[in-house]
Amino acid sequence: MTSTPRAPDWLAERDELGPLLPAALRFLEREGANVAALGPGAPTLAWLSRRIDTFGQRNVSPREEADFVEGAGALLAAVLVVHVGLGAHVERDGVHRVRL
Repeated sequence: MTSTPRAPDWLAERDELGPLLPAALRFLEREGANVAALGPGAPTLAWLSRRIDTFGQRNVSPREEADFVEGAGALLAAVLVVHVGLGAHVERDGVHRVRL
């Protein structure tokens, strides 16, 4: 049985995020986020900025880099979609985008 990563209240059950939601949640879990401290908008963007800065100073494998970029991008997309309020994940021909 796998556990579902905890999500900040503002991020939980956001169907319009499609596959971005599980990627963002995995990222939060992998990075050890205190989800209670991650509010919508600025608090999460500040946390994400610090994680990116720290990550950029490490030597990592291409796989670790790809996982980080996927997760950080998914979380950034989620923040934008939630902020705009009418945004959503869209996919066409295997390309994932955020409609704002």
